Amino acid sequence: MNFGRAFFFVSFILVTFSTVIIAEPIQVGIFETEDDMSLTAKDSYTEFYNFYLTKIAEKTGWKYSYVPLDYDECFKRLEAGSIDLMYGIGRTEDRTGKFLYSAEQCSVKNILLECRTDDPRFHNGDRTAVNGAVVGIPDYYVFQESIFDKFLIEKNIKVHKKYYPDIRNLEKALAKKEIDLQLGFLFIPDKMKKVVYNLGPYSLYFVVSPAKPYLKTALDSAMRVMEEENPLYRSQFLLQHHSIPTFSYENITDEERSFIKNSKPPHVYSFSKSYPFSYFDSEGNFRGIYKAVFDKVSDISGMNFEFKRVSTAPENMIQIFPVSESIPTEGTGLEVSDPFADKSVWVISSPHDSVFEFYKTPGRSTQKQKLIFAVTEDTLILNPYFKKIFAPFILYKFNTPGECLDQVQAGNCNGAILDDFFLNTMYHIGDYPALSIDNAQNYTVPLCFGIRNDRDGKTLSILNKSIAQFPAGFLQQQKDEAGLFMEYNPSRDIIIRHYILQSAVILLVLAVFAFLFYRHAAKRYAHIANIDEITGLWNLTCFERACEKRLSGDSATLYVLVESDIRDFKLINKIYGIQHSNKMLSDIAQVMKTFWSSEAFFAHGYADHFYLFERIENEDEFLDKLQLSKYQLYESQKRYGYHMTMKFGVVFTGGKYGSDSIKDIIGKASYARKTIKSTLQQQDLVVFDYEMQQKMIAEEQITRSMVRAFENEEFFVVYQPKINVITGKTEGAEALVRWKDPEYGVVGPDKFISVLEKNGSAYKLDFYVYKRVFDFIKQQLQNGRKIVPISMNITRFQLDAEKFVKDFTELFSQYSIPPSLVELEIVERSENPERHILTDFTRLLHESGFKIAMDDFGSGESSLNMLKNIPVDTVKLDQEFLNEAESTKQNRIIISETIRMAKLLGKTTVCEGVEKASQVSFLIAVGCDLAQGFFYSRPLVREDFAAYIEVNV
Repeated sequence: MNFGRAFFFVSFILVTFSTVIIAEPIQVGIFETEDDMSLTAKDSYTEFYNFYLTKIAEKTGWKYSYVPLDYDECFKRLEAGSIDLMYGIGRTEDRTGKFLYSAEQCSVKNILLECRTDDPRFHNGDRTAVNGAVVGIPDYYVFQESIFDKFLIEKNIKVHKKYYPDIRNLEKALAKKEIDLQLGFLFIPDKMKKVVYNLGPYSLYFVVSPAKPYLKTALDSAMRVMEEENPLYRSQFLLQHHSIPTFSYENITDEERSFIKNSKPPHVYSFSKSYPFSYFDSEGNFRGIYKAVFDKVSDISGMNFEFKRVSTAPENMIQIFPVSESIPTEGTGLEVSDPFADKSVWVISSPHDSVFEFYKTPGRSTQKQKLIFAVTEDTLILNPYFKKIFAPFILYKFNTPGECLDQVQAGNCNGAILDDFFLNTMYHIGDYPALSIDNAQNYTVPLCFGIRNDRDGKTLSILNKSIAQFPAGFLQQQKDEAGLFMEYNPSRDIIIRHYILQSAVILLVLAVFAFLFYRHAAKRYAHIANIDEITGLWNLTCFERACEKRLSGDSATLYVLVESDIRDFKLINKIYGIQHSNKMLSDIAQVMKTFWSSEAFFAHGYADHFYLFERIENEDEFLDKLQLSKYQLYESQKRYGYHMTMKFGVVFTGGKYGSDSIKDIIGKASYARKTIKSTLQQQDLVVFDYEMQQKMIAEEQITRSMVRAFENEEFFVVYQPKINVITGKTEGAEALVRWKDPEYGVVGPDKFISVLEKNGSAYKLDFYVYKRVFDFIKQQLQNGRKIVPISMNITRFQLDAEKFVKDFTELFSQYSIPPSLVELEIVERSENPERHILTDFTRLLHESGFKIAMDDFGSGESSLNMLKNIPVDTVKLDQEFLNEAESTKQNRIIISETIRMAKLLGKTTVCEGVEKASQVSFLIAVGCDLAQGFFYSRPLVREDFAAYIEVNV
């Protein structure tokens, strides 16, 4: 039995034992002055710790009874044994001797000095402003006040203290300006306050009555199991309930405060046509989302900025840049801050020539024939980012997004790079009949500040510290307000496009009538900007605005949001034509409006996406009604002789589900809908649930941690030997990647690889691994030590074989090692029909002298036909293939014949996941060459692997 299985077995016995001997509910003491658990109904508690305790109960089988008490009474009852458990307790010397603390911390809070967000007297790290201030403190903050007192003595600061019985009275005093500052104890910054000083983090634990030590045993076992299953679970709990995975930052230092005070305000240079992100109004004032970001930095740090309008970027500047490895930082004096926002961008292809097929056509991806993109000034700065995706290309700059779309529709450009905001609110794809959002791809580009000539790094440090203190949801709020509530002022070229005939007539009469008509056209276009022309429903922007208004202040009511689309809509478009497809969309809209109540909201989004939002009484009744609606939608299309099917993602919100922003709700509905993938799948309706929420949270947490993980080199490589099943000697190894998270320890690839593949970082991780493997091989050779060929993985989403091989061979050439010591593993996935891509990979890599292996053969994602069509050197049999071979004679025949065919084709065979001696005997019998798995060795770190092969080669 390996260690992991033994651990789970022991934990299971301990948890089961505690469940058996506990007949009564666990008595949990809850002190009502805290905000981490709140009473919403009799015996029903919500928020962070309730969620935590619920997950523990899933492992232990416990049931809880909550006992509301004041803070001191909780400890008295716990010591006496009349309550069993408390949550979120700090470890102090006197308590440690009386109570039983959980082995692992349950969370970390920060002891903060906070002021009102609109108080201009205080900025982060400014201790001089604290001197003489009136500070409010809750009566029961004994430990927190002791930390605060140490701070006052150390910094020689005097304050006036006022005490309050609970948080609510303290908050009211701060709001009424009875006090200047309050002592806080929080997970994250409050949206209505700003942090003047972070006095430090403080670990919190579960505490068990000393009369019941078996409860601590079960609690510790449950928390260990939770961490083994998901090392990031604490951050996910925080992210779900507080919209932020962690909260940790440094105060702005005295030296940096002096720099702010004695230096001139930095100049911020902005292009004027980047509405609504950054623009100048008619009076020359800088406005937009980025202005709100700079204002927040000023509010937190006290650093002011001067804003300049430019057409080209000057030398001394702060400017908005996309985060990308291709930003030319070396030798330019440019420093890049942490990301503070993201920019959603669409690449829309010409109807005559898809951008995304461009490099798949032989002979197209040469320097002689380049892509031509139409861009506006606001997307011009994304040039470095898209060079990583579409290279080479030429940019043609136009004044408006409308001009860009005109050029693409006319076939003068291969595609347009446009901000998502313009396509959602200003320019409708329906205005361009030859274009379709289906022939497009969306990219999310993180943005940061770029600073030139920041010689001492103080400006960058201040910006990063300020960004870290942004309240949860601040940036999203700015984007939502810009997209949902702003008034649209249409440009002249759009109005002329829609009303050229009327304008021509009126211009012939009188200039005054032209002016009046212009005003009328502007008002009418404001209406058109809200209504989808094909269906007559609201567009998505108007729909979001209406839903947000309905949800605001009505968190007790139960609502539902549904996102749906049509299966194979692209195929319908191709076979039946645009006119038929538009008629289909119109029919669906009519059925929706007829079937659902007049109070329901409807919208038509991109292509075939529809949205429904309605107040409901009961979830099951709604789902039954949605099923009936679905069949009516299908019936509406039978008259055309086509059996239409749709996919539906459903999210319940409000009431017991809590409330989110409308964009978050739509995101969840979209996530649920996208889980319905296969066209053969019978299921066509999915309700967003807890499991999906956890998956989304985990993916977002990993994505947020990636920049830090790469910068801090938290990834490391391990090597699993490949053994000759006849001789027992090592003849190769596979390089595998692991992630050592600073908070949660070693994280397996199953937790993060798929997320990296989705967000585009897998390519970067691949080359991170390649560098370390090449370095290891080179050092072994230079030191005269033994070495074996090492195989490395290629991410399954690589589409540009030429670019990959070019980058790979350039890196390899720096190490002067034989190609025979390197093997690359590729995977054929069933969802990728472009098999010629794999053929290109193998051909180009073979030409460079490298060997190729086909990984995961027999996993259900590869075929025997692959052996004939793709010239790999090695076939790696999936572990499940081996497991199935042990179960029946038929399966043993299949694996035996597969190995025989592979060997007849001259390919080496390797079997993964070998764990038992019986499996080795079977592989010897069927003629398999190599095996890897725990039977021989676990994956080894570099030093251990070097020692291993010294005695096993």
